[in-house]
Amino acid sequence: MSEIVISKGKNIQEAINSGLDLMELTKSQVHVEIIQHEDKKYFGVFGAKPAVVRLIKKTSIKNIDSEKLSINQEETKLPEVLDSQNHSSNLDIENNENNETSVNHGMVWVKNGKIFCRETSTHFPTITPSDKVHIYKNGELIRKTTVLMEKDHLKVEFQNERKELSWSISLDSLKVVATLQVEPGYRKTYRLVDQEPSPHSQLEVHLHEETIIHIQLNQIIQRMKELGINTGIQNSEIQRALVATEPGKFTIAKGIDSLNGLDGRVEYLVDNEIKINEPKVVPENGEVDYLEIVTIPHVDKGHLLGIIHPPHPGKTGKTVTGEEIPTKPTQEIVVHAQRGVDLIDLGTKIVSVKSGRANVQNKDLIAKVSVIPKLIHSSDVDISSGNLQYLGDIEIQGNVNEGTTVGAMTDIYIHGTVNRSTLTSGNRMIICRNVENSRLSSGEFNKSYIELGIILGRLSTDLKNFTSAVEQVYKSPVFKTSDIAKMGLSSLIRILLEKKFKDLPSLIKEFSELVLKAGKQKILNGEFKEISTDLNNGFLKLIPTQFKDSESIISLVGKIDDVYELFMTSQDSGAHITVPFAQNCEISCSGDISILGKGCIDSNIHSKGYVKIQGVLYGGLVYAARGIEAEETGNAEGSISRITVPEGQSIKINNANRNTIIQIGNLSHKFVSLEQNIFARVKDGRLLLY
Repeated sequence: MSEIVISKGKNIQEAINSGLDLMELTKSQVHVEIIQHEDKKYFGVFGAKPAVVRLIKKTSIKNIDSEKLSINQEETKLPEVLDSQNHSSNLDIENNENNETSVNHGMVWVKNGKIFCRETSTHFPTITPSDKVHIYKNGELIRKTTVLMEKDHLKVEFQNERKELSWSISLDSLKVVATLQVEPGYRKTYRLVDQEPSPHSQLEVHLHEETIIHIQLNQIIQRMKELGINTGIQNSEIQRALVATEPGKFTIAKGIDSLNGLDGRVEYLVDNEIKINEPKVVPENGEVDYLEIVTIPHVDKGHLLGIIHPPHPGKTGKTVTGEEIPTKPTQEIVVHAQRGVDLIDLGTKIVSVKSGRANVQNKDLIAKVSVIPKLIHSSDVDISSGNLQYLGDIEIQGNVNEGTTVGAMTDIYIHGTVNRSTLTSGNRMIICRNVENSRLSSGEFNKSYIELGIILGRLSTDLKNFTSAVEQVYKSPVFKTSDIAKMGLSSLIRILLEKKFKDLPSLIKEFSELVLKAGKQKILNGEFKEISTDLNNGFLKLIPTQFKDSESIISLVGKIDDVYELFMTSQDSGAHITVPFAQNCEISCSGDISILGKGCIDSNIHSKGYVKIQGVLYGGLVYAARGIEAEETGNAEGSISRITVPEGQSIKINNANRNTIIQIGNLSHKFVSLEQNIFARVKDGRLLLY
């Protein structure tokens, strides 16, 4: 049996085992010297480099050169550097049996997260630190590759992280929903990755990440008790939150939302809106038919206009703390049945008592419903028919010819042409054919008309109070009703005017003077004159036969209210003028103006709203308070077209020809040649065209 054997193997252990088999000894009976480590880099063409060890029987060590033995014993000391928990130590020999017998000349390695090294007299191992770990050699931070010696003191520091779990329970503002918000904690720890002995080690770090879930069910229950949560608890969501590994929100309790009721409302059964339609082209001749431009709704007597629905109460809710959530109180809708309208079936149905156009005005929970009377003139308006004035709508199915005047408190609809005439409406004016050499005005009653309407309102209030006073006198035992039956109310009226209603005569005089003035201007219809006559006869002249009883005064008040309601309707509704073509006209409107056909030539337009011209705008002056849009403006051979809007508004022109002048505020521009797609506005004090 040989006492010294050199053995090879795929690795150190295989080489040792092979040598022990040859020597028929155990590992404890030999001393091991590592001559060569295996090297897998040689795989391929040359094969792997084997591990080589020398085994010496311990009883034969005495025969070995004492100097060599001393070296071997020195080299068997293996250093321990540091574990991965920020622990530091001097380089030392590893104490297990394997390390005692292994000699790694000039090597460094990592085992169980600790650094070991051994230098020789001619070679020192080196390490390169990782950017995820701080290594201190003899108190100094290693930033680059450095040499190690067994006597060096190394310290390893990891940036371990720890975040504790956090959670909270919150209620929404109504306490209908309770939300558990969970953010799991975590622990991040690092350790060095084990490495085989090598002359140089590029240190590697392993990250171990662990989620921290410490929330307990009893903690959640306790917090819910503190908040008073006892209704609509969602157990499944609580269980999900207990095992959550990601941040999240969990609805752990749901109350019951209150359900708001519905306020009272009116279900309208008629169309009360006038519809402006696009002009249609006649297939036979290719011309545009403007007769279909407007759809005017109409109702007859006895027509059911709408159904009044009462409010529906809501349902109370409940918070997650068991408290009741009240609903928003509901309110009745107040319906004022005005001219031409009555309420039936215990005030639940709105029915027309006159023919005309249904008019509806809704604001908040107040609805005003009336039937606007309509005068239908089936032929032309000319000298033979005379002028038309009406306290409502006027629909003219023919033309309006030279020298005539048409005035309506509300709307005017004309199926034919208008030539050398004056038209005035309170609200809308819609003309289906061309307009030439005429004056159109909508929503711009003159001062006298407006003053008449205001005085009508005051008269209505004063006369209602006057009627109440008359009825009180009737009930007095000292007053003989038999005398009133013979003589009328004139004597009683005189007494009340002298004692209690001293201002009423002067108000009636003011009204009568305005009626006379408006009559001379030919802007007044007959009902104003009738009211003025009745007031003068009954209250100023004190004609005994004018008012026989209080009912006759009430009848006059009803007539005043009808006129006043129509006046207020004309003031509240949006005025609008729509024509297909205008030439040499004056057009003014408190609202929008639409020229939907060929356009307008040499006409002056003044609008407090928006102006839209689908065709041409040649000559004339246009002012639009809220902006203008035109297809084509100006004419190289014609007169200048001037377009003006206030600062802050815009002008849009698809084709702006020469002789077009636009002005926005104080800034203006004149076009000297055709320019297209103009969008003019003022920005930063400059007039921009595009």
